Amino acid sequence: MTYSRRNRVEEQQEACLKTKQITDVCEQFHLVLDPIDWQQFGMWAPVRVNTVEIASLLDLRQHESKDMLRQIQSKLFEHAALHVESR
Repeated sequence: MTYSRRNRVEEQQEACLKTKQITDVCEQFHLVLDPIDWQQFGMWAPVRVNTVEIASLLDLRQHESKDMLRQIQSKLFEHAALHVESR
């Protein structure tokens, strides 16, 4: 999808805001996110915890805090289970 300059600026603003919201929620629960490159990827920027990809900013934009944390927790448990199985 191509963006006009105006849409690109709006997407960058939305991505910056969403990154801050996600970071604030995670900090409350002592979860440290990997850096989110919203400047390069906009809303398509991946959200990761310890290199485990949780979702894109776009996928998380409609979630409330508790739903977002549930999704992060689920992805981390899934990753841990797969890591244990591979041993």
